[in-house]
Amino acid sequence: MISMNKNKYRKALKNYASGAKINDIIAAIQQLLVDFGASGVGFGYEDSRISGVYFKIQVQGNDQMITIPLKIERVAQVLRNQRQFKNDEHTYRVALANVRDWLDAQLALLTTEMVDLPEIFLPYMQSRGGQTLYEIMKEKQFLLPEKS
Repeated sequence: MISMNKNKYRKALKNYASGAKINDIIAAIQQLLVDFGASGVGFGYEDSRISGVYFKIQVQGNDQMITIPLKIERVAQVLRNQRQFKNDEHTYRVALANVRDWLDAQLALLTTEMVDLPEIFLPYMQSRGGQTLYEIMKEKQFLLPEKS
């Protein structure tokens, strides 16, 4: 089993030195998703800051809601641990820029047909109750059913 020791990885956090404007990062996220067929893109907010990216996309002929969380407090802690923390706006920019880059990389894999769309977004797909598959599996301690 692969287990990541968080203290072992001291490499600087991606985008920690980014000077990109927050509105430009948000616009890039929206454009990436629209370019790949999202029929709706939205953002959840907490304290006037984006806390998640939401979009609707066709998966095997069905509309599926996808939720990508922004866990800014975790990013802030990593920046503090690496002595790179500047302020809350810096942390917010780093988190958004990493979501943008992650989406860009995942969608590049889709473009090359190395993966199918569900392979990328399965953990982030929402159930009818609003939970992501990741959240559901976490509650079940990631135990898969014995029979399908």
